[in-house]
Amino acid sequence: MMNKFCITFIIIFASVGLSQIVPIRPKNVPNEAKWFMESWYLSDKYLGGSNIWYKDGKIMVNRIKIDTKHMKEISYFENGKIRVIGQNILLENKYRKGNKRFEWRAYGKWKTFNKEGVLISEACYTQVYDASEGEWQSEYCGEEIKYNDKGTVKERINHKYECKYGCEELEYKGSSK
Repeated sequence: MMNKFCITFIIIFASVGLSQIVPIRPKNVPNEAKWFMESWYLSDKYLGGSNIWYKDGKIMVNRIKIDTKHMKEISYFENGKIRVIGQNILLENKYRKGNKRFEWRAYGKWKTFNKEGVLISEACYTQVYDASEGEWQSEYCGEEIKYNDKGTVKERINHKYECKYGCEELEYKGSSK
């Protein structure tokens, strides 16, 4: 009798206790979006872009594919202001026993803002190939600038790597926000 009770409890707990409660989908979140880790997520494998929304439907992250190798990424605070804006490049990395996979990696200029929308830092990334690991790594390059709350320069940091992809911002048209 005790064993049946324990097994029943475990089955009920596993099916009810561990499952996520999916909230009502906001009207602006597409039906294809999935509830995952307290947010709505939609990825287009073929187009490369993706969006993540907060529970209430406000945009959290917007990734916009520019072309086959470049993607713009914008993340937002819950108040709707931009948190971070930058870009990614698609590179090939090795994966277990010499197999290869493609991964999006940060490159070029990335800007970070505070909740009030004030720019707090600008940094550039380049890709450095680690031959021993067979992988590309995103590393700071060129000059990083940190700003105070009023938007004036607080600190400048020069990094050892050259920005082989440049330190510009990707141009893109529109937004799927």
